[in-house]
Amino acid sequence: MSNRDLAGGGGEEEGLLISEVVVPGFDFADLEFLRKDEMDELLTTEQVRELSWMVKNPEGEE
Repeated sequence: MSNRDLAGGGGEEEGLLISEVVVPGFDFADLEFLRKDEMDELLTTEQVRELSWMVKNPEGEE
């Protein structure tokens, strides 16, 4: 989000805020992120195109 959006200045800019909460008993070994193949199954082609920049390619893939 831009500073202007946070200050309530409005505008046409879009932003993305990701928040994570860690609770007692949390273990990083249990943490999973959405994979590209899962995203392809769950979303429309247009949504995948718009959101693919947020998905990290598995190591070794470009």
